[in-house]
Amino acid sequence: MNAFGNILQSQIDPLIGGGVAAIACALILLCVILARKQTRFTTRIWSVAFLAIAAFFGIWNALGLCEADGFTFIVCETALAAAGTIVLQRDRLADWLGRREREASGERRFSDWRLPSVRKGFLSFPLRDTVFLLVAAVFSLLALETPDNADWEAIPLDLKATAFLMILAAMAALYFLLQRRGIGAMLVAVVCIAFGAVQNFLDLFKNAAFLPSDILAWQTAAAVSGGYTFTINEPLMRAIAYAAVALCALAFIVPARREKPAKAAKTSGDTIATGIENSDFGPNRNKRAGRVKRFFFNIACFLVLGGGLVGLVTFVDFQEQFDIHLNYWDLRNSYHSHTFTLAFTAAAQDLRIEQPEGYSDERAQELQETLAAQYDAERGAAHAKVQKQFSGTKPNVIAVMNETYADLSVYEQLHDGYTGTFVTQRLKDADVSGMTSMSVFGGGTCNSEYEFLAGSSMDFLGRGMYPYQQFGLGNIDALGKQFREMGYQTAAIHPNYPGNWNREFVYAQMGFNESYFIYDFDGARMFHDKVSDGATYDKALDIIAASDEPAFVLDITMQNHGGYDSNTIAEADLTHVKPDFGSDEETAQLNEYLSCIAASDRDLEALLKQLKTLDEPVAVVFFGDHQPSIARTINDTVFPDEDELVHATRIMKTPYFVWTNYDLAGSTPETGLESSANYLGAQFIEAIGGELSDYQKALLVLHETVHAVNVNGYEDASGVWHAADEDPTANPEAREAYDQLRTLHYLNIVRKL
Repeated sequence: MNAFGNILQSQIDPLIGGGVAAIACALILLCVILARKQTRFTTRIWSVAFLAIAAFFGIWNALGLCEADGFTFIVCETALAAAGTIVLQRDRLADWLGRREREASGERRFSDWRLPSVRKGFLSFPLRDTVFLLVAAVFSLLALETPDNADWEAIPLDLKATAFLMILAAMAALYFLLQRRGIGAMLVAVVCIAFGAVQNFLDLFKNAAFLPSDILAWQTAAAVSGGYTFTINEPLMRAIAYAAVALCALAFIVPARREKPAKAAKTSGDTIATGIENSDFGPNRNKRAGRVKRFFFNIACFLVLGGGLVGLVTFVDFQEQFDIHLNYWDLRNSYHSHTFTLAFTAAAQDLRIEQPEGYSDERAQELQETLAAQYDAERGAAHAKVQKQFSGTKPNVIAVMNETYADLSVYEQLHDGYTGTFVTQRLKDADVSGMTSMSVFGGGTCNSEYEFLAGSSMDFLGRGMYPYQQFGLGNIDALGKQFREMGYQTAAIHPNYPGNWNREFVYAQMGFNESYFIYDFDGARMFHDKVSDGATYDKALDIIAASDEPAFVLDITMQNHGGYDSNTIAEADLTHVKPDFGSDEETAQLNEYLSCIAASDRDLEALLKQLKTLDEPVAVVFFGDHQPSIARTINDTVFPDEDELVHATRIMKTPYFVWTNYDLAGSTPETGLESSANYLGAQFIEAIGGELSDYQKALLVLHETVHAVNVNGYEDASGVWHAADEDPTANPEAREAYDQLRTLHYLNIVRKL
């Protein structure tokens, strides 16, 4: 008994799990074989689908990728076996209901033209369908909500009921659209388990929430998912079992099979009756009329239910109606307290870009011209000196956005004397350096890239958006276009697939003449099972060498991308930091990440040394796109119980610098300069003496008052962060500059999308 209890309570053994899965599959297969003559082909397909899921669990468990305990595994396999066998009875149930209705209405056979009696038996099929739709909606809700929500039971009942009714309405709408068949409602059940699984994976691998805009990025997510080991944990296994129950219930919503009318002897009377039956004045005409009425009634029901659901999510403010506070630096909190269904809908409603209060193009243009004139008056003379040098030398420019490059020494040196990165600790000859506040954490690389190239801030577009996926960017002014207009050859490098974040199209829209993707790195040096930073730097130098004109090269690296449990780094290259917190597994992931950063530092230092030996001038701007997802846990451990905004902004900072292999005219190195990605393009063009647009001049003036902007809020000149919804009177000068940034962003970005 104790041995059996241990099996149930501990992680399922691969051999035992394989045996349980084999029994479940064999039972389903046996029932399919026995029922092959009594069931439709489509019915047997449904049974085989449940068999495939049961087999998948067994295989995944055999590979050591199933983390459920024995009890959960056995219950799920039992549920799948039950679903696979029970679904074979759907034809029998439908036929029985069909006979019941015909008997109740006085029908003798299917060929009779009379409609069923309204008073007798007509509720058989609607009652069946209602029961199965209710069951399916309940279990679909559980499949959606429970894979990542340990607090599900604590959510108020009214919120659960609202989420249930939304799922039920969606199922019912598709049920009527497909003329009272369950296949349409099955789509809702599949979406529920798919969304639940995605949220489960994001929580496990990125400590992040599933956002509405992530749907548009599914191709990129699929492309980069190879770096992760996908395991099925206990909540996800239960959710898949819930989904199986929902799908089994919906599979029963099918019409009865039509019986073939009995053949009668041919007599003159039969001939006359048959002629009437096949005419436009007999039973067939009434049957056709009944079918037409039912068709339009079903479509009307679909329009009412579908229209009501669309109206609900379009016109009802979910944040206000259900008192949802969207905590965007960890939206999972909102999902856990108000259901994924309602909070996800509220986040989708937040995708709309609101026009600043009192906005007009004329006033915005006047503001921009005023700020540009202020720049010319205060900083124009100094910029003119370096601009003259720039015009004479036309340096090549390499802009490196380094994947997940961050300095984790800010977390009290990880309690083990970790001293940080080359950029923050050993780079001494940068012209400009500091920390930049990003708008993404643990992922969403394309948004950091977009902010840098467009001079835009995600704070003004809205959280959860991916401009590369959602908007056409051909009309905005971007750095690629700006350098091309200055006579540069422009090229973009990203050693991954061109479809990631739609880059193959976006780079052309952003002004890049050439793009280089993974196919251009055959035989390249690898690190962490990805193309190394050094290989991308070699490609950038090759582009510069081959160009007859000065080159602007955007290098989006890939080496440091998660996950950090790949075990692909040689022992000699591994770091051995041992913080006094976290599990052994977390420490191993931390050291794999730090080993990637150490390799990035070596390649970066080698690049700068090589550039110093070149005869032609080269300028480099470098920054990290975001911190790794593991930083959230470290931040929570090292800095517990602090101000929420301060806590949230720490995990969004990465190092940046501007560096040249020649002396800039009349410039003094600036260090420790706080910034954000929307400013960075203007800052580095100013530093090297490029021609600034009026928008960039305005950004540089406002940067003196608002040092950084990201999705959490803005940082004033004293280093204090403010939330966007904070009382404007708390710091009126910074708030005015922040509002001016929003106005200029709307003029230069939103109006051109």
